[in-house]
Amino acid sequence: MATCTWDGGTDNWNDAANWNTDGATDRVPITGDDVVINTAGATVTLDVHIGGGQTNTGLGDLTLTAGTLTTNDGSNRMLTVTGDVTITGGGLLCNSSTVSVNSFTISSGGTLSAPDASGSLTINGTKNAWSFQNNSTNFSHNNGTITQTNAGHIKSVSSNPMYNFIMNSSSSDSHEAVFRPSSGTDCVIAANEVTVTRGIVKLNTVSNNASMGSLTIGSTGTFQASSNTTTITSEASSNYAIEVSGTYTANAGTLKITTDNNTFVKILDDVNHLIIEAATATRVYEWVNNTTIQGNLTINAGRFAHYSPNFSLDVQGDCTINNTGTLTGGSGSIELGSLTIATGGTYSATSGTTTITDAYSSPFALNNSGTFTHNSGTLKLTRSGNQDFLGTWTGSSALYNLTIDCGGGSQQIRANMEIEGGLIITNGNFSTHTDNHDLTVVDLITVNGGTFTTNSSTINCGGIRNVGGTIA
Repeated sequence: MATCTWDGGTDNWNDAANWNTDGATDRVPITGDDVVINTAGATVTLDVHIGGGQTNTGLGDLTLTAGTLTTNDGSNRMLTVTGDVTITGGGLLCNSSTVSVNSFTISSGGTLSAPDASGSLTINGTKNAWSFQNNSTNFSHNNGTITQTNAGHIKSVSSNPMYNFIMNSSSSDSHEAVFRPSSGTDCVIAANEVTVTRGIVKLNTVSNNASMGSLTIGSTGTFQASSNTTTITSEASSNYAIEVSGTYTANAGTLKITTDNNTFVKILDDVNHLIIEAATATRVYEWVNNTTIQGNLTINAGRFAHYSPNFSLDVQGDCTINNTGTLTGGSGSIELGSLTIATGGTYSATSGTTTITDAYSSPFALNNSGTFTHNSGTLKLTRSGNQDFLGTWTGSSALYNLTIDCGGGSQQIRANMEIEGGLIITNGNFSTHTDNHDLTVVDLITVNGGTFTTNSSTINCGGIRNVGGTIA
């Protein structure tokens, strides 16, 4: 096929007088022709459809070095480029058109105005491994969607990233869309929605930070997160900040959600650390399935709650609730490595059982400087080692039921404690500490095993029943 170079001024595409065709009679570009637009100040208006079932089913390469190509002549025209689009100067204005290309390369002097929400842009291949190489601050996403159907690298300018990005490989679950920032270590994958339908979305450098509006991972999709921080700033049209049905690879990093909406959170069991930091403290984030967090849960602002009250939450690491943060347990099983409630923070406990499995800094497992609301639930300690209480566990932060079922060590209170239900000691050594803190238990203290060490404390209770343990 030939190369057709624009040699007209501001005029319509579909006029042979405006073209210089190498090695052939001048003509309007036909299927497979390469096109060059290099006329400063000229605006070329596409007035025919290119692609689909049209006479011209697709250009070869499209190169713009000066001038502007617009796809709207009063109607939005389809533009298909089976080769590569290179914009070193001038610009391509896609309006509300359906645009399909093999790849994009945009130099610092080039301009790409992507299709808006009524159009679409699909990238089907690569040039020198790049599917979308943007070196320009003159990229406008126009609230549109870019879909990638093959493997390829993407360079993102953080000040003007894509709006919506979809990875949907046409042929392989292992195709990778690999993002890298144009500079620095912070990579904005998309300002709004990121959807991984099929294939993989990842960072070129795993230690770079990643951010996007929302993240949706389909059943055949994979998102490989930053080993530092991956931040979700908004939510999808489905009202999910993150919705994982496929694979989320944590890379030992942190997922941070800052959405300024009441939103849903669907993660499976593969998130490492999770930070909830709602832009407005009154926002509610709801987990929508039984949820496991492999590392730490930190709630800095907003309320993290169950969508259905019987959904469980399992935090393998430490749970920290900071000022204006709230964790609401509902009636499901809540399991935490440790629990720290800072001033202004609140844990509204499950009416079922909250299990503490470890310590945040041995021997300390629980520390309350905020509000603990028991909701008639049970607090259970199970670490095979020391698990001590710090802070306030009286008054409005009293416990209801407390169960000690530890494989060893001691479980000591470092201040007075009130239990409005019962205390059961099955295994371990529950102690009022040598500082002789007061202990009030409204119902029975039952010692099934282990040891209850009273020191010289004042013990007020509904009764003590020693089944097979030791009271010292």
